[in-house]
Amino acid sequence: MSMVTTMVTKRHYRTWTLALLIVIAASLTICVTLVNAKDGGAVQELSGRIETEGGAFYTLPDLGQGKTLYVYAEGVSGNLDPFIGLADHMLTGAALSESFWGQVNQVMVEGRDPLAALPEIYNSSFTIWDDDSGVGYDAAFAFVVPADGDYQLLVAGTPTKKTFGDFRLLVGLDAPDVLSGDARPTGDEIAFLNETAIRQGVAVQEITGTLTAKKPDVILTLKPLKAGDTFYAFIEAASDDFAPVFVLRDYGAKPLRSAKLSGAKTNATLY
Repeated sequence: MSMVTTMVTKRHYRTWTLALLIVIAASLTICVTLVNAKDGGAVQELSGRIETEGGAFYTLPDLGQGKTLYVYAEGVSGNLDPFIGLADHMLTGAALSESFWGQVNQVMVEGRDPLAALPEIYNSSFTIWDDDSGVGYDAAFAFVVPADGDYQLLVAGTPTKKTFGDFRLLVGLDAPDVLSGDARPTGDEIAFLNETAIRQGVAVQEITGTLTAKKPDVILTLKPLKAGDTFYAFIEAASDDFAPVFVLRDYGAKPLRSAKLSGAKTNATLY
């Protein structure tokens, strides 16, 4: 756990407003686990993490007509309720989000229940999709490939609630055991992470606050970070006669980075 400490370094104390912008650009690793073989079809197991906004896109190249694609996704940490959707064309996270919320707003304008309209909204973007057909809130589907080609699979949190956490994903070809969630990987590679379709692990937060003579510093506790994450922070005073100072500390309160310890400017940037 890391902490950011802000202090006022001027001799005269006045109330000032702190604006904090935090961007965590995460270099998340999607792990591929290939274990024991099983007779019949091809099975691949993958894992990753989904925050409250975003998801993971996988490209499934050269799927053959008549093959049956099986997909199973389960949340393994946090409160993740996974959603999966397959398309026969390339999707991007930004385009999907814009289309989804645009259709939800249109349904509301028409006086309809957006929750009841979700299936038709999903159908407009995906060839097949699922939310809760697995165990509990797990997602699963079987799909007979109608034509040779490349397909794209989205793994995200359910659109009806903000959830997050790590997920486990099984993708199989002619391997119905995938639908149980217990199929064993065969060493085949079926799905490949498409990092250009969505920005993974990016989080931005803005915070305002006030420091006074009685409270000259503020400690903010950051969300858990992972190796490879990049942390950015910008702070700016609302008045010209105060100069904020940044200090980033680790879980033991040991300083790791600092910015503008001289207190010479009204803003500071930490990387």
